[in-house]
Amino acid sequence: MSIEAHKRPLVTFCVVAYKQEQFIRGAVESAFAQTYSPLEIILTDDCSPDRTFEIMEEMASAYRGPHRLILNRNPKNLGIGSHVNKLVSLANGELLVAAAGDDISLPERTELTYQVWEASGRKALLLLADAIEFDQTGHEVERKSPKFVPGKHFDEALENFDGHCGCTEVFSPELFRIFGPLQAELSIEDKPILLRALLAGEVAYVPHTLVRYRRHSGAVSVGMCSAKTLEEAFDYHRRKAGQQLEKYRQYRLDAITWKRVGGPNSVPDDFFRQLDKVVFLYNLRSRMCGRNRGLQWMAFVQSWTTSMPLRERIRWLLWLMRIPVKLAL
Repeated sequence: MSIEAHKRPLVTFCVVAYKQEQFIRGAVESAFAQTYSPLEIILTDDCSPDRTFEIMEEMASAYRGPHRLILNRNPKNLGIGSHVNKLVSLANGELLVAAAGDDISLPERTELTYQVWEASGRKALLLLADAIEFDQTGHEVERKSPKFVPGKHFDEALENFDGHCGCTEVFSPELFRIFGPLQAELSIEDKPILLRALLAGEVAYVPHTLVRYRRHSGAVSVGMCSAKTLEEAFDYHRRKAGQQLEKYRQYRLDAITWKRVGGPNSVPDDFFRQLDKVVFLYNLRSRMCGRNRGLQWMAFVQSWTTSMPLRERIRWLLWLMRIPVKLAL
């Protein structure tokens, strides 16, 4: 190890996997290929029923590289929120590079991210980069750059809040020391981590393409509805509404935490009002996708007292009449 490497902080690169035996080898190989040092690599599996962990274990046993390895398999399936909490508790690095078990990180991902973090005076609590989205055959689908512009005031940043590449996130564990663990039931973790960083400090942009993001039917963020019956479609949209509810509840919890600790970036009161409206609407959407027809119609009637757009109400009316139309959740 070079003298320069001794002066650098330890960084943790974590491959997080669940039911990804088809893709996990590439994700682990890209972790092993990272050029940054000193590096700690965590391979963590959320109790996959397939060979995902077995492949991770085989590759860890055969690894002869310079990086320190930690291998973890949860004894039971925790879900995304609790799994992220677990990996944060395992990590010893000053930065945590998160990588999904079906994505591929370029070898210089950690090194280039570290350089931008160092240039920020080590103040950045979250760093984002560009990504290439590719399909199951390996063909490039789209190049993704964050619409979100770091460095803006909290209010301005929220305008493009959803336009970031979550697969490229690198964050400081300090966010979890400030805000505590994510809610166990949370199934969308990247945007709550971004909100935490916006509240607590600085978000930095790494102007390089550093991740190959895989689009496939099993990916968490694809959101494809493959339902064959109307009832299956209702179940799908109920799950989607539930995921959004979990996300917005996490936003509210973290905003309250930050307001309580009296951080420098104040949370506008209007932010809480907007969150309450969104949570209420997703509660209605979830109930309109429920299995009880009476409760579905009651929720629909209640939706007319809210700010839900008229076009969406008409779509829900058609759904409740068992006429399938496309819903945007």
